[in-house]
Amino acid sequence: MEFVEHLKSAAFDNLSIDGHIEDLQGWMDNEFSWVIQKKLMARDRAAPLLVVEVGSWKGLSCVTMAATIKSMGFTNFNIVCIDTWLGAPEFWTWGLNDPTRGESLNRVNGYPSVFLTFTKNIKLKGHHDVVAPFPISSQQALEIFKYYKLEPDLIYVDASHEYEAVKEDITGWWSI
Repeated sequence: MEFVEHLKSAAFDNLSIDGHIEDLQGWMDNEFSWVIQKKLMARDRAAPLLVVEVGSWKGLSCVTMAATIKSMGFTNFNIVCIDTWLGAPEFWTWGLNDPTRGESLNRVNGYPSVFLTFTKNIKLKGHHDVVAPFPISSQQALEIFKYYKLEPDLIYVDASHEYEAVKEDITGWWSI
Protein backbone atom coordinates (compact mmCIF):
# COMPACT_ATOMS: atom_id res chain seq x y z
CA MET A 1 0.00 0.00 0.00
CA GLU A 2 3.05 2.24 -0.19
CA PHE A 3 1.83 3.32 -3.64
CA VAL A 4 -1.52 4.46 -2.20
CA GLU A 5 0.20 6.40 0.60
CA HIS A 6 2.39 8.10 -2.02
CA LEU A 7 -0.71 9.17 -3.98
CA LYS A 8 -2.24 10.72 -0.85
CA SER A 9 0.95 12.50 0.11
CA ALA A 10 1.57 13.87 -3.38
CA ALA A 11 -1.96 15.25 -3.59
CA PHE A 12 -2.46 16.73 -0.15
CA ASP A 13 0.79 17.43 1.73
CA ASN A 14 1.34 20.89 0.23
CA LEU A 15 -2.23 21.68 -0.82
CA SER A 16 -3.66 24.90 0.57
CA ILE A 17 -7.41 25.25 0.83
CA ASP A 18 -7.27 28.89 1.94
CA GLY A 19 -10.12 30.72 0.26
CA HIS A 20 -11.47 27.58 -1.40
CA ILE A 21 -15.23 27.64 -1.81
CA GLU A 22 -16.73 24.16 -1.86
CA ASP A 23 -17.75 23.06 -5.36
CA LEU A 24 -18.83 19.53 -4.55
CA GLN A 25 -20.63 17.88 -7.45
CA GLY A 26 -21.18 14.38 -8.68
CA TRP A 27 -23.76 11.87 -9.74
CA MET A 28 -25.15 9.28 -7.37
CA ASP A 29 -28.37 7.64 -6.29
CA ASN A 30 -30.17 8.84 -3.15
CA GLU A 31 -29.55 5.40 -1.63
CA PHE A 32 -25.80 5.48 -2.27
CA SER A 33 -24.81 5.54 1.44
CA TRP A 34 -27.17 2.68 2.21
CA VAL A 35 -25.69 0.56 -0.59
CA ILE A 36 -22.14 1.18 0.72
CA GLN A 37 -23.26 0.23 4.23
CA LYS A 38 -24.94 -2.93 2.98
CA LYS A 39 -21.83 -4.00 1.02
CA LEU A 40 -19.53 -3.48 4.01
CA MET A 41 -21.83 -4.53 6.86
CA ALA A 42 -20.23 -7.92 7.53
CA ARG A 43 -16.62 -6.71 7.21
CA ASP A 44 -14.18 -6.51 10.12
CA ARG A 45 -13.93 -2.79 10.98
CA ALA A 46 -10.22 -3.04 11.87
CA ALA A 47 -9.11 -5.06 8.82
CA PRO A 48 -7.54 -3.16 5.92
CA LEU A 49 -10.09 -2.05 3.35
CA LEU A 50 -9.30 -0.82 -0.15
CA VAL A 51 -12.05 0.96 -2.08
CA VAL A 52 -11.65 2.07 -5.68
CA GLU A 53 -13.76 4.76 -7.25
CA VAL A 54 -13.48 4.79 -11.05
CA GLY A 55 -14.66 8.28 -11.97
CA SER A 56 -14.68 10.96 -9.28
CA TRP A 57 -15.41 14.35 -10.89
CA LYS A 58 -15.54 16.95 -8.09
CA GLY A 59 -15.86 14.45 -5.24
CA LEU A 60 -19.47 14.12 -4.10
CA SER A 61 -19.55 10.31 -4.23
CA CYS A 62 -16.06 10.04 -2.74
CA VAL A 63 -16.93 12.31 0.18
CA THR A 64 -20.14 10.33 0.72
CA MET A 65 -18.23 7.02 0.70
CA ALA A 66 -15.53 8.32 3.06
CA ALA A 67 -18.07 9.74 5.52
CA THR A 68 -20.19 6.57 5.37
CA ILE A 69 -17.24 4.23 5.92
CA LYS A 70 -15.92 6.36 8.78
CA SER A 71 -19.38 6.44 10.38
CA MET A 72 -19.43 2.63 10.28
CA GLY A 73 -16.32 2.52 12.47
CA PHE A 74 -13.73 1.46 9.90
CA THR A 75 -10.27 2.55 11.01
CA ASN A 76 -7.96 1.21 8.31
CA PHE A 77 -9.18 2.07 4.83
CA ASN A 78 -8.28 3.98 1.70
CA ILE A 79 -10.33 5.14 -1.26
CA VAL A 80 -8.35 5.38 -4.48
CA CYS A 81 -10.11 7.82 -6.81
CA ILE A 82 -9.30 7.25 -10.45
CA ASP A 83 -10.15 9.93 -12.98
CA THR A 84 -8.42 11.98 -15.65
CA TRP A 85 -10.31 15.03 -14.37
CA LEU A 86 -10.47 16.23 -17.98
CA GLY A 87 -14.24 16.01 -18.30
CA ALA A 88 -16.51 13.79 -20.33
CA PRO A 89 -17.21 14.54 -24.00
CA GLU A 90 -20.50 16.23 -23.12
CA PHE A 91 -18.63 18.97 -21.29
CA TRP A 92 -16.71 19.77 -24.43
CA THR A 93 -19.58 19.46 -26.92
CA TRP A 94 -22.38 21.00 -24.84
CA GLY A 95 -20.05 23.86 -24.03
CA LEU A 96 -20.22 24.95 -27.67
CA ASN A 97 -24.00 25.42 -27.48
CA ASP A 98 -24.12 26.30 -23.79
CA PRO A 99 -20.94 28.08 -22.65
CA THR A 100 -21.90 27.67 -18.98
CA ARG A 101 -21.68 23.85 -19.30
CA GLY A 102 -18.00 24.09 -20.23
CA GLU A 103 -17.36 26.24 -17.16
CA SER A 104 -17.71 23.10 -15.01
CA LEU A 105 -14.26 22.13 -16.24
CA ASN A 106 -12.74 25.14 -14.43
CA ARG A 107 -10.39 25.69 -17.34
CA VAL A 108 -7.20 27.66 -16.80
CA ASN A 109 -5.61 28.75 -20.05
CA GLY A 110 -7.84 26.21 -21.80
CA TYR A 111 -6.85 23.23 -19.61
CA PRO A 112 -9.33 21.74 -17.11
CA SER A 113 -8.37 22.24 -13.47
CA VAL A 114 -11.06 19.97 -12.02
CA PHE A 115 -8.39 17.86 -10.26
CA LEU A 116 -7.52 20.85 -8.09
CA THR A 117 -11.21 21.40 -7.33
CA PHE A 118 -11.52 17.72 -6.37
CA THR A 119 -8.47 17.68 -4.06
CA LYS A 120 -9.47 20.92 -2.36
CA ASN A 121 -13.01 19.62 -1.80
CA ILE A 122 -11.63 16.42 -0.27
CA LYS A 123 -9.27 18.30 2.04
CA LEU A 124 -11.95 20.85 2.98
CA LYS A 125 -14.28 17.97 3.97
CA GLY A 126 -11.51 16.36 6.06
CA HIS A 127 -11.12 13.13 4.11
CA HIS A 128 -7.58 13.59 2.80
CA ASP A 129 -6.49 11.03 5.40
CA VAL A 130 -8.24 8.25 3.46
CA VAL A 131 -8.51 9.49 -0.14
CA ALA A 132 -5.79 8.82 -2.71
CA PRO A 133 -6.40 10.65 -6.01
CA PHE A 134 -4.95 8.84 -9.03
CA PRO A 135 -5.09 11.11 -12.11
CA ILE A 136 -4.99 8.57 -14.91
CA SER A 137 -7.41 6.75 -17.22
CA SER A 138 -9.34 3.84 -15.74
CA GLN A 139 -7.69 1.28 -18.01
CA GLN A 140 -4.20 2.58 -17.26
CA ALA A 141 -5.00 2.54 -13.54
CA LEU A 142 -6.09 -1.08 -13.88
CA GLU A 143 -2.64 -1.96 -15.26
CA ILE A 144 -0.95 -0.17 -12.34
CA PHE A 145 -3.16 -2.01 -9.84
CA LYS A 146 -2.17 -5.31 -11.43
CA TYR A 147 1.51 -4.33 -11.33
CA TYR A 148 1.34 -3.55 -7.59
CA LYS A 149 -0.96 -6.53 -6.96
CA LEU A 150 -3.55 -4.28 -5.34
CA GLU A 151 -6.87 -6.06 -4.83
CA PRO A 152 -9.79 -3.76 -4.09
CA ASP A 153 -12.49 -4.88 -1.66
CA LEU A 154 -15.09 -2.61 -3.23
CA ILE A 155 -15.14 -0.96 -6.67
CA TYR A 156 -17.52 1.81 -7.68
CA VAL A 157 -17.57 2.44 -11.45
CA ASP A 158 -18.89 5.78 -12.67
CA ALA A 159 -16.32 7.13 -15.13
CA SER A 160 -17.20 7.34 -18.78
CA HIS A 161 -20.80 7.74 -19.87
CA GLU A 162 -20.46 5.89 -23.17
CA TYR A 163 -21.66 2.29 -23.40
CA GLU A 164 -18.46 0.63 -24.68
CA ALA A 165 -16.23 2.48 -22.20
CA VAL A 166 -18.48 1.57 -19.26
CA LYS A 167 -18.55 -2.05 -20.41
CA GLU A 168 -14.73 -2.03 -20.65
CA ASP A 169 -14.42 -0.57 -17.13
CA ILE A 170 -16.77 -3.14 -15.63
CA THR A 171 -15.11 -6.05 -17.43
CA GLY A 172 -11.60 -4.89 -16.62
CA TRP A 173 -12.12 -4.03 -12.97
CA TRP A 174 -14.20 -7.16 -12.37
CA SER A 175 -11.18 -9.25 -13.38
CA ILE A 176 -8.83 -7.82 -10.75
